[in-house]
Amino acid sequence: MKKLSDAELEIIRVLWAHQEPLTSNQILSEMGDKRNWKLASLMTVLARMAEKEAVYCDRSTRTNYYKALVTEEQYKLMESESFLERL
Repeated sequence: MKKLSDAELEIIRVLWAHQEPLTSNQILSEMGDKRNWKLASLMTVLARMAEKEAVYCDRSTRTNYYKALVTEEQYKLMESESFLERL
């Protein structure tokens, strides 16, 4: 998986905080005032995250549900290893 941007990290933290998959509206609501995003902006970032294989989008129902494909621990380990390699 590729490194996540700061905005993508904010989104995946919301997903990590919940056991169940969330809709884009739920994610936007959970993010609150951290970013002044419209739904379209969030959807763009979620699509990028899906391309990076960081999130999965379940499109089997009328409403899309998103869940993290990588755990917080896995991501921290990957980032730590990347940091050490750069040093």
